[in-house]
Amino acid sequence: MTPTWTSAFGKKPNVYFQCSMDYIARRLERKALPSKLRTTKFCYKMKKALVLTLLAFAAIAASAQTKKVSILGDSYSTFKDYNPEGYAPFYPDPNNDLKEVEQTWWSLFIKEKGYQLEKNNSWGGTTICGTGFFNRDVSASCFLSRVDMLGDPDIIFVFGGTNDAWQRSPIGEYQYSDWTKDDCKSFRPALACLLDTLQKLYPKAVIYSLLNSELREEINESMRVVCQHYGVPLIELHDIDKQNGHPSIAGMESICEQILEVTDGPAPDIVAEALSGNGKLDMNAFNWTREPAGCEVKGDKLYVTTAPHTDLWQRTYYHFRNDNAPVFQIKTREKYFSFVVKTDFSQSHHRFDQCGIVMYLNSDNWLKGSVEYENEEFQHLGSVVTNNGWSDWATTAIPANVKTMWYRFSRRGDDFCIECSNNGVDFSQMRICHMDAASDRISFGIYACSPEDSSFTAVFSDMKVTECMWKAHDGQQPDAE
Repeated sequence: MTPTWTSAFGKKPNVYFQCSMDYIARRLERKALPSKLRTTKFCYKMKKALVLTLLAFAAIAASAQTKKVSILGDSYSTFKDYNPEGYAPFYPDPNNDLKEVEQTWWSLFIKEKGYQLEKNNSWGGTTICGTGFFNRDVSASCFLSRVDMLGDPDIIFVFGGTNDAWQRSPIGEYQYSDWTKDDCKSFRPALACLLDTLQKLYPKAVIYSLLNSELREEINESMRVVCQHYGVPLIELHDIDKQNGHPSIAGMESICEQILEVTDGPAPDIVAEALSGNGKLDMNAFNWTREPAGCEVKGDKLYVTTAPHTDLWQRTYYHFRNDNAPVFQIKTREKYFSFVVKTDFSQSHHRFDQCGIVMYLNSDNWLKGSVEYENEEFQHLGSVVTNNGWSDWATTAIPANVKTMWYRFSRRGDDFCIECSNNGVDFSQMRICHMDAASDRISFGIYACSPEDSSFTAVFSDMKVTECMWKAHDGQQPDAE
């Protein structure tokens, strides 16, 4: 959208800037300067004024060029205090791991692009059309009733259709003009009226429509046909991890990634690039799922300070669910590779203090390998695999004076291997496992946490990826599929 260039002076900034330059030139021509010293001082003042003027207009220009994003949505796009008063937000929800607004798909997108939020007009439970559960008339809350409440956006995301599908709203016929209120109680004419109205109300905005996964096909096909009619890009989402029927942290990340693939093109695969080079990984390519108490990079070393009462565990034996440990990961679709890292836990001193490797897909599906402090005599070298919300723990005792450990995490398709080493050369197998949720893109990296009332600083170094060092089995052949 073309920015509106209006300054506090009532003129366009470029016009005002030219007036300022003319004024300075005239002052320089008219001014009688009796001495070299006075000339120097005056020129210095004029130069300073010019610099300040340039900086001011640079700030105005930067602000005007920042794109503004508005969302018209349902509960998938809500968050408490970020939607109009009186609307029903879903997030945060006690049965979903998403707790911070920064974890929502729209906040992730805006941060990634350096944009700003204009309006988020999302209302939980609402439909695109005017028919809700039990054939109720919901025209007063449907998407069409809120179409003119999006501010002055450059980009509009319409994320709806989920409740029309769940509430089995009438599908209707394709209709592209002359809509009545009764027409818009059916999905197809309501969607057409919605997109037509958006394009007329916001002629300079780019509009995207998002289609949830796992909806009934007549909704999917209707959105394809209507969006194509209006030339609105339809982003058909897939493989969205959900908890309590709504995207989890991992699901929100996936939504953002899929949007970026459409708006920017596919992102480069950092692991694939590293494998084609020297294998070294740029820490700037990693992202925190949750921030640690402290973090600092020095050279090729990452120092991570844990916060007390941070952990990863799901249900088994202890009958609690802990899901707040910070994890630092990158994503990849590479099916065959190994990831190596050295850990230094010299400062661990309290029961269960730990650091190591991790593959965190979501709160119910992850694995980790680490050394956990026990006491001054021994500690646990072990691994935890969590599938579908249930954790297990396999360990062996090692001397307490061991303060460093290398790990190698390998992927072969949907199967994984964790190995450890005292020297970074000779690795021993710790665990082989399968992860149901790891069918395509995975996230992996490092983590550190202190499950009890403790804190320590872990050091990670020598991170790299290599070709898969976990070779295919050379014995009994696989069973026929």
